[in-house]
Amino acid sequence: MVHNRVFHSILTRGASALLLAVIMASGGCATFRRPALLPADTASPQRVLTALESNYARIDHFNGRGRLQLSSPSRSLSLDIDVLIDQPDTLFLRLEALLGLDVGWLFSDRHEYRFYLPTENLYGQGAMDSLRWERFFRIAPGYDLLLGTLVGLERGGALAEPVLGQEEKHLVLTGTTSMGLNTLWIDPGRGVVTRSELCDSTGRLLVRQRFERFSRIKGVQVPHTIRIERPAEKQHLILQYDQISINKKYSAQKIKTKIPASAHRIKW
Repeated sequence: MVHNRVFHSILTRGASALLLAVIMASGGCATFRRPALLPADTASPQRVLTALESNYARIDHFNGRGRLQLSSPSRSLSLDIDVLIDQPDTLFLRLEALLGLDVGWLFSDRHEYRFYLPTENLYGQGAMDSLRWERFFRIAPGYDLLLGTLVGLERGGALAEPVLGQEEKHLVLTGTTSMGLNTLWIDPGRGVVTRSELCDSTGRLLVRQRFERFSRIKGVQVPHTIRIERPAEKQHLILQYDQISINKKYSAQKIKTKIPASAHRIKW
């Protein structure tokens, strides 16, 4: 009988320990889950905008390497891309085709840009406002918005009279800009925009952006996949980063801007 009681006690305690382990490994883990950065019951338009801006403001240096794909009725292309951003205003892009063939580079700040296309042996420079970004985006995004798009972080700072709502698990922030009605879908857990849509005054969708595969790097939530779509024109752009580094100062060797003396030079 004594042996039976001892054996029963061991089994009971063992079962209890196993049950406790299962609880901690399943439902119990919720106790240690990171709380939502933007709880729906306390969120406000200003809190949301502050959280979006704070996440982006942690970036001093950004380097992303990956693949750029562009498709439209007239053409499709796929290139390797290296994006370097040194806040507040330095941008360097390098594009390569298959087998490492150098397609070209672009260097810019808030005021001017320079580019070189090796296959054309063409070097150009000009004022930033002469670059026609709206040829793809349908809008003139502005330099800050351009940098934010390449990083994949929409901030919504230009929204006038923003209104906050909720759709399933997302917060939804809507407001007007000089370009139209802008709607942002925000993940309250991470405090980032996962989707945005810009419509004109008639309600026609101009641009849709999606930000996917987020990870936390050096305290910053960043996406590894950026999708930009112009539905009316059937144009799609996908920027997919395989490698991202945050606030790691890059070597000057990464920015090679040597121009051959024989290059044809143009200026806008």
